[in-house]
Amino acid sequence: MVNNICEADPGNYNNQKFQVLLIITDGVINDMNQTIDQVVRGSNNPLAIIIVGVGNADFGQMDKLDGDNEALYSQTQKRYAAADIVQFVPFNDFKHNPTLLAKETLQELPGQLVSYMRKRQIVPLPRTEMQR
Repeated sequence: MVNNICEADPGNYNNQKFQVLLIITDGVINDMNQTIDQVVRGSNNPLAIIIVGVGNADFGQMDKLDGDNEALYSQTQKRYAAADIVQFVPFNDFKHNPTLLAKETLQELPGQLVSYMRKRQIVPLPRTEMQR
């Protein structure tokens, strides 16, 4: 659904938009190939996906989606992800340190936003008088 939203209104200089999808999960992915297809599709959209794994499940599939070690490849689309748009954070690793949890969760977001805007040559709008 988030890909449909992004593709319907991808934004431009006058209409600057970027979506952040937060997924909180306690389990494994049952439809990994379809999930990879959607992440690869989303890698061309103004989109970042943050996945927080809660509990003691095996989150190995989430590490694959994160794409830090290897770019995601969609068998259906026959292409690699255009960008790394997924950040996976295992909650248990940071549950006793909220500051570090927030830092880890949002770590890649600024770069993902800037990378998308640069690829599309969208520069920030000038600040309004009220923002100054």
